[in-house]
Amino acid sequence: MATLCWHSIFGGKSTYRTASPDLKVDANGIAGRSKGIYEPPDEKQVQACIEFVKHCEPTKGANFHSYGLKHVIEKWSKSQGGEPYVSNGACIEAAKRLGLTLKASDDSLNCIIGVSCRSIRKLEKET
Repeated sequence: MATLCWHSIFGGKSTYRTASPDLKVDANGIAGRSKGIYEPPDEKQVQACIEFVKHCEPTKGANFHSYGLKHVIEKWSKSQGGEPYVSNGACIEAAKRLGLTLKASDDSLNCIIGVSCRSIRKLEKET
């Protein structure tokens, strides 16, 4: 399976801007953008994301879409005996806690995260 960076999949349909340090995140992604009751990301899922992202090389620019990254993390985590599901919000929260570059969508739940596509591909090969 080939890993694609965000621009290869999502084609610039949303505008992304540097996320503020106080970006609010819920289980779905950027808080307040989905219908339903606010629910914070599950802490076990956040920790699974942190474990994965700690193995990735950070980048100065944001280049990997949070929703795509969550699926890569799920596959990796499951292969390691960890969480088989992580939410988009858990992925964003992990990146935020680790101080990675984040760009938030102006109109969706998603962010673009500053992690190296090369390091993600390397981890994918290990699963």
